[in-house]
Amino acid sequence: MNSERWQKVKGLFDAAVELAPRERKRFLNKSCGTDDALRRDVEKLLASFDDAESFMEKPAAAEVASVPTVL
Repeated sequence: MNSERWQKVKGLFDAAVELAPRERKRFLNKSCGTDDALRRDVEKLLASFDDAESFMEKPAAAEVASVPTVL
């Protein structure tokens, strides 16, 4: 991805992440238009961000307790 494209993706991500999840679809529809690749790139970043946030909200002990141990 070239620098100009990355700046566009990052700018849309920065704006979308500030919106409520239900408002993001409308924002991306308007902002990306028919550029499906642009939309996919922004949506990938949003999904990664949302996954990271949900991971950080879980207590670490619960994550460790759910991992089976092999002795």
